[in-house]
This record gives sequence, C-alpha cells and structure tokens, in this order.
Amino acid sequence: MSHPWDEIALAELRERHSAKWRRYPADVLPAWVAEMDLPLGRAGEGGLGGPGPKVGHRLHGPVQQPDGAGRAGFATRACGHQVDPSAARVVPDVVRGLEAVLAVTAPTGAPVVVDAPSYPPFVDVLAVTGRPMVRVALVRGADERWVPDLQAVEAAYASGARVHRLCNPHNPTGTVLRVDELLDPADLADRYGVRVVADEIHAPLVREGVRFHPVASLDHPVARRGRHLGLGVQGLEPGRAEVRVAAWRTGRRS
Repeated sequence: MSHPWDEIALAELRERHSAKWRRYPADVLPAWVAEMDLPLGRAGEGGLGGPGPKVGHRLHGPVQQPDGAGRAGFATRACGHQVDPSAARVVPDVVRGLEAVLAVTAPTGAPVVVDAPSYPPFVDVLAVTGRPMVRVALVRGADERWVPDLQAVEAAYASGARVHRLCNPHNPTGTVLRVDELLDPADLADRYGVRVVADEIHAPLVREGVRFHPVASLDHPVARRGRHLGLGVQGLEPGRAEVRVAAWRTGRRS
C-alpha cells in the first residue's frame, strides 16, 4: 500500500518558489534549508476556507490561527505537558519567535549561550539584534550521544552570559536530553542567574521509544522562569510559501 507522500512528484516540487528548489541548479538540493516537502494538512486547508493552491506556490489572504486551547492541546498530545492556554502565543515562524523571546529575556548587548552546532538563522538573530553569541560545543557522552559540556557551560555562565538557548531535541545532532541531563545545566543556570530559552520545536519528532521532557515540566526554578519555543502547526505566513508556526509559551507552568 502506497503512502500519500509517495505521490509527491519531483516535477511538482521543482515548481515551488522557495530557495530550496530555485536558488541552485536542478542537480543540487541544499540540505541546510529547513523546509518540509509535504502537502498542506487538512487543518491548513480549512483555515484557507477549503483546498487552496499547491503548497510552495504564492498564497495570499488571512489564515485562521488555532486558539489557545488548540495550542495547549497540541502540547499535551505531542509532549505530554500541560500548558496554560492563556500563556500561549503564535508568532510567524520560529526565527521571529526566538527574536521575540530574546527581546524580553536578554537586554541588547547581553551574551547568549548557544549549543553548537546550531541552526544558522538562530545565530544570525543574535548578530542582528546585538547580542554576542557564546558558542558552547556539545561533547560525546559515555554512550556516544552528544550532550552539553557542563564545564564549558559553567564557564560561559561565569563569564557573564545572561541567557542560554537550550536546543532539545537538538538540531542537528538529534540528541533528546534526559531529565538528569536537563537538571544539571538547570542547576548551573539557577546558580548564576541565567535565563533558559528552551528551543523545543522538534519535540514531536522523536523516535519511537524515546521520551521527550520539556524544560517547563521540570520541578525546578529555571522551569518556572524560562521561555519556551514549541512547534505549533504547519501553517502559512504572508509573503512566504510554507512555514511551521511556533507557539511562544510564557509565564509560570502548571
């Protein structure tokens, strides 16, 4: 039995207007472009008032956004974590979401710790907004998984970093941090007064048998004063063909 995704033709993909399919020659596929090649979901079509143009073609007009209860319900289903619906916010895309969170957590000029390697546009946001990046490379743990280097993290905190953008599940290594691997840097952040911005946009994409733990679910002071970026729904953004809409969840967690 064939899967609907198998029906997506290469010729159809090449009709798209995005950089992934137009910037380079036909025999080059840029792996750095974070763009899904899947059709628009039924919920997205419903927001457009019915089946619309093919994803990847230019789209215009308002898109109905899910309410707070819908976003909170998604977090519960995808991550097993209860989110206050009134604390959820929708932003155009994850990069703009990070920019918005930094605006309320890190004053201009405040150093920001970034787990390396990192998604390049997130690094660009720091440069554009005037926040120096403190690069802390992940290291191989005892089980060969990529994990935070706690000594390097503490050194970055001690040197004056005010915010730590903690990516979990990590892009691009794929590491899903365990509870103890979250609590260790959380203890350091609490000791040095560092705010944790948890980039959790890949939370629903973990492998079977692997459990994801949101930072907000921890019984820890850092979880109660952190900021969290989570994957919301595949949606549409004015002026762009296809994005994933991020939920910006703020405030105290239940």
